[in-house]
Amino acid sequence: MKKLFILVFVCFSLSSNAQILEGQVGIGSGFMNMVERFQGSSVRFSYPFSYAFGLSLAENDSSIALVALYNQIEYSLQRDFSPNRVLKMNSFQLGVEQINRAQKTAVGYRFTTGVGSEGDNPYVENSPFICISAAFLISQQLGDRLRFEAQPGLFWADVANSLRGSNYWDTAGEDVSLIVNVGLRYQFYKN
Repeated sequence: MKKLFILVFVCFSLSSNAQILEGQVGIGSGFMNMVERFQGSSVRFSYPFSYAFGLSLAENDSSIALVALYNQIEYSLQRDFSPNRVLKMNSFQLGVEQINRAQKTAVGYRFTTGVGSEGDNPYVENSPFICISAAFLISQQLGDRLRFEAQPGLFWADVANSLRGSNYWDTAGEDVSLIVNVGLRYQFYKN
């Protein structure tokens, strides 16, 4: 998945007239499987640990940018008397974000979609699924090229199975999560 991330962004860079290239890293936590949690499920979910990194390309005077993100979320769940299962969810997403980079303090948003996988065994290949995320971007300038950023947002995993019917919707409620990442955004290049 990391090779795909690099390949897509190299293609963006070669085909784009972008004049701003930014990198971002972040870590965070939140609430996994919100619908199932609020329905009073017997499954108990830990607070997740999330990390993400990404690249964005924009034209010099534009607040709109193309974004490529890699995100990993690790959490555990326990059903009744069974032992804890530690799950890792990886996703690679492409999308668009809007934020005014010229302001010292800026608020914006990001919409992405992509492919993810989830599992508890690193030696077994898991089936990929479609994922969607939407986040607010709250950014504070720390220097000429560096910004601090908070990114509260919703992450919806396995969208296709969630929408197949009412029986699936009842069991797929665990697919919507609230993740809040905080981190840094660095401007590598500006023409």
